[in-house]
Amino acid sequence: MRVPKQNRGPYILAAGAAAQLLTGIPAAWGVFQQPVMQGYGFSRGQAMLGFAVLVAAYGVGCAVGGLLQDACGPRPAGLWGTVLLAGGFFAAALVPPANAALFLVIYSLPAGLGSAFLAPAVLACAQKWYQDKKGWATGVAGVAMGLSGAFFTLFVKGVGGRWGIRVCFAALGAVMLVVCGAGALILENPPATAKEKTQPGLDYRQMLRTPQYRLCAAAVALSAPAVLLFSPEIFKIAAERGLPESAAPYSIVLGSAASAAGRMLLPALAALSSAITATSWAASRCCMPCISALRRAVRGLPLRRRGGCWRPTLC
Repeated sequence: MRVPKQNRGPYILAAGAAAQLLTGIPAAWGVFQQPVMQGYGFSRGQAMLGFAVLVAAYGVGCAVGGLLQDACGPRPAGLWGTVLLAGGFFAAALVPPANAALFLVIYSLPAGLGSAFLAPAVLACAQKWYQDKKGWATGVAGVAMGLSGAFFTLFVKGVGGRWGIRVCFAALGAVMLVVCGAGALILENPPATAKEKTQPGLDYRQMLRTPQYRLCAAAVALSAPAVLLFSPEIFKIAAERGLPESAAPYSIVLGSAASAAGRMLLPALAALSSAITATSWAASRCCMPCISALRRAVRGLPLRRRGGCWRPTLC
């Protein structure tokens, strides 16, 4: 039975959150690095190069995925992302030992692009369904992405620790194909409002020239290194600080939980701040006629500068 389009918001938000849980690979690479080095015979430098290519592909994919979503809608972008992401993990299970170049081509590139195609498709679609609660919708999807570090840590520690990293990659590919594929099939933009039809938004060329975009881009560029620079070496850093090897993975779990909390809290605070600012502005504008009339009455002046009788204004 097809869900009525006007009621699809909660389903899209749930499906998007489930897909986001599997897209936070860059922040969780620390749990993959040591098993990849052992399972494929890579040096530390080769493993970190695989991570660097994945992050670069993710950055390019976010822009390409956003353009694809604008042109074709969130569902095609999400499905392409699913194919690339799951395909990269399936392919990684077949890479022969000591072949770092092949690993970069058939895993790092498609996995980075696939994750990036899914991320903007989910976030933008959820925000469109919750126009009045964008902060909350962004927070719910962001929580899932923040928790992906905990999910990958437990999955790799369980499946990879028992059957090896190749089986772990294949199993993750199967999970991604099912979960992200099902979520992408549900993604659908809401019907366009009359305002959206008559007042289309900025295209990407105009958006790139706005100070708001430049400020957001600078904020992301300055905040991302805090996660991405330490992600590959988190186990090594934890061990050097005296944390037992068995407990080191839980540093990623705790960081993931903190990330999830921040992703939920900050959009909520932003929405609250915007609501307070808007309410204050509206109250000041609505009360201005009354305030002006009272001031003129106290001064013995006509209540209206241009004549005519004064009518009460609701505050």
